[in-house]
Amino acid sequence: MLPRPRLLALLLGALLLVALGDVSTGFIIAGIATILTAVVLAVIDARATPRLGSGDLEREAPPQFSIGAPHTVRVRVRAPVARRLAARVRDEAPTSFVVDRRVLPADVPPLGEATLEYVARPRFRGSYRFGAIHARARGPLGLVERQERVAADAPANVYPDLREIRRYEVTLRRGLAYDSGQRRSRMVGAGSAFERLREYEPDDDPRSISWTATARRGRPISVQYEAERQQRVLVLLDAGRMMASTLGELTKLDHAVNTALMLAY
Repeated sequence: MLPRPRLLALLLGALLLVALGDVSTGFIIAGIATILTAVVLAVIDARATPRLGSGDLEREAPPQFSIGAPHTVRVRVRAPVARRLAARVRDEAPTSFVVDRRVLPADVPPLGEATLEYVARPRFRGSYRFGAIHARARGPLGLVERQERVAADAPANVYPDLREIRRYEVTLRRGLAYDSGQRRSRMVGAGSAFERLREYEPDDDPRSISWTATARRGRPISVQYEAERQQRVLVLLDAGRMMASTLGELTKLDHAVNTALMLAY
């Protein structure tokens, strides 16, 4: 249990009355009475302050995080009593995450639920973990508040930036990529994979003539090729120390990984 400013103000006023005891003994009696009254009210307020457990505090985080991207993390607070609950909540986000708010005020209706939100931005790739959820529930008289710690350990895996891939995928689904000039095209004759046989035309390369098919049909036959498919492509990245320097909020290596990921997709 932690004292609130209202309780501290009552105790300070009582001490001032006691300090004026040299003027009159009535001040001492009034000061002692104020102290006893404040203590009794604080005990009553502490007993009426609800306890918040694991069923009252719950975190809702994305299944995966993208480096450098803002993500919304939600904390749900439930009121276990039939009166309005005022509390302050602090979530233990990974230390490598940049969050916009550390303390979240909550005003929960009686036996209701409130959803608190904050934005977390990962700075490094890797595997991290969320910690516990801390909450301070205020008593009905506003004299004390109960501090609780709820274990809510959860993984927080940070991957390269996947937002551009999702945007590109949505664009393709909506057909906007075709309107903007992005479309699939067949590269006829640009590869070495066999596609079909056809009649020879004057503009064809003589090297494309199939002599066996020509002899079999009695007229010139050309072989039409197409670009190779299903070929494995490797994207190699320089992971030297020069790539560890930062460019904006991310390292050069992270920028290269994000670009390679989009290129591979």
